[in-house]
Amino acid sequence: MWGAIKYLDFTTFRADKQRPGNPAGPGPNADLVIDVVTVDSSGKPTSTLSSNSIPPGRIGYSPRNVVVPANATGSNPAINEGSTYGIYVHTTSTSGCYGFAHNDNNPYSAGKEYYSNNGGATFALEPNRALKVKTVAQP
Repeated sequence: MWGAIKYLDFTTFRADKQRPGNPAGPGPNADLVIDVVTVDSSGKPTSTLSSNSIPPGRIGYSPRNVVVPANATGSNPAINEGSTYGIYVHTTSTSGCYGFAHNDNNPYSAGKEYYSNNGGATFALEPNRALKVKTVAQP
């Protein structure tokens, strides 16, 4: 595939630090940021091609699809066949959290899912796991 990524579509929800899904608890207090990135062999982002964010109020407590334009500035990131890219989803929230739909049956063997629990300093591979995400690109 080559061209420009127009938008990303994925399933997410927000939860509270207390009992998950408890609307009375403190939910996330910062946006969910979605970056299209280049990655190194360890899965760590090396450069950001585009970025957009979703305010916590736009994400519900029940999982649902969210469609995000690839770039808030209107310039869609160019991608090249044979290159490796990633979708880096992160937040600076100090309360609550965000969750994502995923599949643990290795539905896309060429893809990999990594996570970080130290603010992106390092990333660990989650074997056989893939996030439920759809990318739409145009030549």
